[in-house]
Amino acid sequence: MSTALTALRTAVENALDEFEKARAEEARAAGAQSSDPYEWVRFLAISYTSLADATPRTLEATLDDIAESLTLEEIRLLRLAGELAVAVTPRAARAARDAGQKPRQIADELGLTLARVYQVLQKK
Repeated sequence: MSTALTALRTAVENALDEFEKARAEEARAAGAQSSDPYEWVRFLAISYTSLADATPRTLEATLDDIAESLTLEEIRLLRLAGELAVAVTPRAARAARDAGQKPRQIADELGLTLARVYQVLQKK
């Protein structure tokens, strides 16, 4: 990726991050709650996964921004939710298989490799 394109991508990502932070802060200040209880988690997950190709500097800056925007309690809750997601993933994969989903679809929807899905499906 060219330097100019990388700079543009970084600028757009930073602008989107700032917009989302401002929007979230406005909603919090107004006492609004989203009708989607996972909107906040989804935003954090998308923000994090968008950093896969980021430069170390952009990664560090974005992680600093996210850390500053979260309380310690929110981080604890996210950590617990992550542990819960890991614990229920095998059950969810088996339930999806039992409902007729193919392993490839299960892998895609859970963000796992196909090999990991087969491994999970073989265990009980």
